[in-house]
Amino acid sequence: MDITQDEINRLIEVIKIEENNKEIVFTCENKKQYILNSEENKNEKFKLVFTVNKNPKKKTICILCNNFMLRRIDINGRHKNPDIPTGNPMLDKYQGQYINETHIHISLDILEKEDAWAIPLYEVFTEKSVEKILEFFGKVTNIKNGIKYKPKIQNLRLF
Repeated sequence: MDITQDEINRLIEVIKIEENNKEIVFTCENKKQYILNSEENKNEKFKLVFTVNKNPKKKTICILCNNFMLRRIDINGRHKNPDIPTGNPMLDKYQGQYINETHIHISLDILEKEDAWAIPLYEVFTEKSVEKILEFFGKVTNIKNGIKYKPKIQNLRLF
């Protein structure tokens, strides 16, 4: 991997805007994507991807830069963390463990696979509504106008 932790952190901190000034909406459509630009440097591009799997009811919200995953939330997902220490107590608490619930992936520069590490979402955010999770994701990834939730399927249950 040719990226440092400082660069990962910088890319997350960049204020991002939808390239056509469109509203960003999670509709529960599979593989819905938005291209985002850095507010300060229009040549710095990001991709926001929503994925919806029917079985199990896993949904992902992911932001990438040059196909490098910066952050991802898996709703109703399952993940196994590596069995190596990171030096971060919050991550190391889940070293080698399976996480069988909604979780957030934390990108690190210590492994080849940047999405190798995840922690249960409740470690950093306790709300469970989809609207609040989308709002949280928009804030932690600095999406300027946030993400709206307007499902095309009524009464959709994510939890």
